[in-house]
Amino acid sequence: MNSVILDLTGTRKLATPEQLAAYLKAHPLPPSGTSGSTTPQSNPSTPPITESSSLLWNYRLIKDNNYGLALQELRTALPQGNAFHPLVSGFPRPLKMKETLQSRIEDFNTSHNPDGTERSIEDRKRLFLRWFSSCTGIHYKPQTNKFMIIPCCDRLITLDSSFSDSFVDVPYGTLPGLELDRTQSKYDLLLTKQELLQHKGWIALFENDAVLLQAYADIVFSLKKGNLMGFWLRPEIDVTSQELRAVYVNSLSSDSFAGGNVDLSSNARFLLKSPPSSQKFLGGAK
Repeated sequence: MNSVILDLTGTRKLATPEQLAAYLKAHPLPPSGTSGSTTPQSNPSTPPITESSSLLWNYRLIKDNNYGLALQELRTALPQGNAFHPLVSGFPRPLKMKETLQSRIEDFNTSHNPDGTERSIEDRKRLFLRWFSSCTGIHYKPQTNKFMIIPCCDRLITLDSSFSDSFVDVPYGTLPGLELDRTQSKYDLLLTKQELLQHKGWIALFENDAVLLQAYADIVFSLKKGNLMGFWLRPEIDVTSQELRAVYVNSLSSDSFAGGNVDLSSNARFLLKSPPSSQKFLGGAK
């Protein structure tokens, strides 16, 4: 089966080696092979880009009919050793939810093309116009209010391409992450901006990075009015097994909500980051 690879810009974006080197110095990449699941830390990340940049990354959308198949497409999308995307054993892994949302922020805040021309608002919104899966796991404790957020979940990253179940059945509490209680924040409803900034689920997805969460909220609430960015969970009455699922984020047209309620046997989409180049990637349907 061939990879489904979409050009999210529709045009070629170029950068000089000097521009690329300068960007990588300012925004170091994660170490190769980093895949461990850890409890979120309170230290904020490097602040996102907040002004024009002369470097514009290419993004590829890798998708397939379920999570396992999409994983296999992602693993074979680039040659082994690609250094521009987080890796596991030399191969691309799905972005964490935080990494996906930070990519949206940085791409939106890049206001100019490498040739100095100004990007249109529609082009800057390109990553907000699609939904994405992630390697961030959500692990439910059966028929309780408890669940865990696992920022970088090895059990999801290492699934075989033949996996086609709705979830992974894993003993609750055996995966490192942050336990949350659905009664301590508002779930399954859209949120005001203030509610979002205090929402324990969203804070966990951003790994306690308040600076990044604020930057993301500022963009989303500037692009669309009203209550937005809900966080949807599986109803506790339906959770009869120790379900491990993947967190996804929806498009702006669907209020950019997060969800931990989708089957792994359903369609999956991963964002793949690669450096600017003269290559024009294959087009296709959204």
